[in-house]
Amino acid sequence: MRIEVSVIAGARTTEIVFKGEVWKVKVQAAPDKGKANEAVRALIAKELGVPKSCVVLLRGAASRKKVFEIRI
Repeated sequence: MRIEVSVIAGARTTEIVFKGEVWKVKVQAAPDKGKANEAVRALIAKELGVPKSCVVLLRGAASRKKVFEIRI
């Protein structure tokens, strides 16, 4: 399963807002050395109830628009 994500790093709150097929994810972590990507990955894993190792970033490591794959 693939998920398209729009990320807002450095937000005041950490939350997921579902908007159609694209998830809007806000994380408090700064976009520095992959910290925000890791926070998004952990949040998606928690939301779906899967281990973080099952959530893989496919595209968008340095972009706000990302694609994650859930491997079960």
